[in-house]
Amino acid sequence: MNGKSIALPYWDHLLASGKNVHGISSDDAHISEAHPHFNGGWIKVSAGGLSPERIMESIRKGAFFASTGPDFLDISWDGTTLSLKTTPCTFIRLAGGNGFARFEFAENGETITEASFDLSAIDDPKRKKLLRLEIESSSHLRAWSNTLFI
Repeated sequence: MNGKSIALPYWDHLLASGKNVHGISSDDAHISEAHPHFNGGWIKVSAGGLSPERIMESIRKGAFFASTGPDFLDISWDGTTLSLKTTPCTFIRLAGGNGFARFEFAENGETITEASFDLSAIDDPKRKKLLRLEIESSSHLRAWSNTLFI
């Protein structure tokens, strides 16, 4: 790999410059005996049905997350607290604009499956702008939400 497969700094730069760009995950499957791996990245769409129209509408709206392994099971916002449930992870990060970051992590080989971030005390609106979630599994596979406009 050329080291450019994780493009988070580029994505953050585009978001900060006002472009609403969705994050995706995919693989470039050139399957051969020397490189038998595939299924390295995908998106999971939250659509109201399985018709191509519903799926494409959800993708256009950014109602999906990108993953190389772990899943977001639930993401909710109650007006002050952002909460999420995931498949077992070792790290959960909430990243935002202007250098904002909050995180939860598992210790001693354990895993975590949920986190809550109280955002009520954050006065700087730039820090609450462009929020997104990142999770990482014990095998270092990751998933990313699209921008959470809260």
